[in-house]
Amino acid sequence: MRPVETPNGREWTEWVYLLKCLATKRRVPAHILINGRIKQFATILENSLEMRHAAKHQSRPVKDDRNILQLISAGIQVAKILKDALAMECLDRLYVETEKRIQDRVNSRFGS
Repeated sequence: MRPVETPNGREWTEWVYLLKCLATKRRVPAHILINGRIKQFATILENSLEMRHAAKHQSRPVKDDRNILQLISAGIQVAKILKDALAMECLDRLYVETEKRIQDRVNSRFGS
C-alpha cells in the first residue's frame, strides 16, 4: 500500500478494504465496537461499496435520492458500532438536512 499522510489520501474503496481486512482478522479492538459487532461492521462497509459502485457506474438506475440517504445511514451505523457519539450527531444532522432538501425539491417540483 502506498503511504498516506491524511485520511483524504486514500479512496473510499481503499479504506473499506483496509477496515474489512482489519475487522475480519480481529485486528479491530473489541472495546471500540458495541458488543463486538465485527460481522455487522464488515457488512455495512461492503454495502457502502455496493451503493457507491451502483451510483458511480449507473449499473442500476437511481430512481430517487434514497442512495444518498442509505450512504449517510451506513455512516451512522458505523459511527454507532464504533461508539463515536460526535460522528453520530454530525451524521444525524446531515441525514435530516439532506432529507429536508430532498423533500423541498420534491415539493417545488410538484408545486406543493
